[in-house]
Amino acid sequence: MLLQSGLPQNILAQIWGLADVDSDGRLSTEEFILAGHLCDIALKGEPLPPVGQLPPALVPPTLRNKAGNI
Repeated sequence: MLLQSGLPQNILAQIWGLADVDSDGRLSTEEFILAGHLCDIALKGEPLPPVGQLPPALVPPTLRNKAGNI
């Protein structure tokens, strides 16, 4: 899905960095959905948050209290 978006590699890397909330190098189902949402944002031309600065409202519910997330 990510590669099929046609987004540049640097944007895809940023999306992966944001979506991999628990920094385990892989995406859970919730993180994958988040990555798709971030792709949609990028495809609309809207700016993405910097890696490590994912707004708390976008953190998947099951990951909100892990790794220092709200």
